[in-house]
Amino acid sequence: MISTAATAPKVAAVIACPEVAWAIDGVVDEYLAAARKSMGADAVAEFGRQVRRTYDQVARIAITPRWVRFYDFGVGRVPGFLARLVNRDQP
Repeated sequence: MISTAATAPKVAAVIACPEVAWAIDGVVDEYLAAARKSMGADAVAEFGRQVRRTYDQVARIAITPRWVRFYDFGVGRVPGFLARLVNRDQP
């Protein structure tokens, strides 16, 4: 899963060119691994049982970029959209 600010340039890029690859598979490990980040062991076990009972298959969606840009926030190079979000509540 990818998440970002709605005003991030990548959102407009994905909307303009939404080509993605996907494969039908069983319940993918990443789906259950995500649940482990927010649930205790017993809850994850029950969640896993429910997921496997509910879904015969799930779709794994892979995004393969044709171009990548790296931002090194540690040296002060913050993308403009992010700087505007961070500074919007400051006088």
